[in-house]
Amino acid sequence: MGETALEGATSAHNLKQINIRIEEKKKALAETSEFLAQFKGLVDRNKNVNRASCAGKGEIARARESQKMHLPFVMVASKASSQFNIKRTPDQTRILLSSSERVRIYNDFDVMKAIRKSQNAKKMAAAQMIAG
Repeated sequence: MGETALEGATSAHNLKQINIRIEEKKKALAETSEFLAQFKGLVDRNKNVNRASCAGKGEIARARESQKMHLPFVMVASKASSQFNIKRTPDQTRILLSSSERVRIYNDFDVMKAIRKSQNAKKMAAAQMIAG
């Protein structure tokens, strides 16, 4: 039996929709893979800081411990002259933040992405210096 024009158009439309969904899923998978790589990088960074802290004594160990990044977190950026007022709710599940200036808030994923880009840029610059 032959395929009618309507069936052919429907099949082509369905195939196009399937291809769109495949591309969306590929993009989501790439973002998830990137996040996993960033998360693993953060875990490794904290392990290295922890090893260095264990080797240090007193103030040096506390300084290294303060370099750890704990999840989840947000980073708030504003002008240096900004005045902040930060309060926690009694159950300590929420933070109330007010500022005298506009602020930008970055979530942990954005910060980890920026750190990873910075690390990759440093590695590429070093490789170029060695090759050049």
